[in-house]
Parts: sequence; structure tokens; C-alpha cells
Amino acid sequence: MSSAGLGKPETLKETGQGPGNVRIVKDLIEAIEKDRQPLGSMYDGRAALEMILAVYESHRHKGPVELPLKNREHPLSNL
Repeated sequence: MSSAGLGKPETLKETGQGPGNVRIVKDLIEAIEKDRQPLGSMYDGRAALEMILAVYESHRHKGPVELPLKNREHPLSNL
């Protein structure tokens, strides 16, 4: 699959995030075919998001917060 369509060669130049995105999609397809978690699973994504939200929550409280976050609301909605 390419930007030109199924079975057609890629015509766009690879720049920026493109090559990384291709590797991510290939790993996801392989994970589905082999019934395994992808290298960057949804669990990894959830943990990364919680760490980012903890930064906002820490700023709001002006100090450290514990993970997992006790307040499950988006910290920016409480500013």
C-alpha cells in the first residue's frame, strides 16, 4: 500500500516522520498476523499519556503527584 494506492510504488519522498510511521504500521500488521502486542502497544501509549497528564497535574498542585493519578479528570479542565 502506498499513497498512490494498493500495489503501486510510493511516489512521495520520505522525509520527516514518514519512515518511522512506515515501521510502526509494518510492526502493527505483523503483530496482528502473529497475534502479539505491537512494539508500541496501547498500554505503552496509556502510560505515556498518564505521565504527560501528571506533569500538568503536578504544575496545578505546585508539587509532585503520585502515579497512577488519583484524579482521573483531565488536569487542564481544572485550571
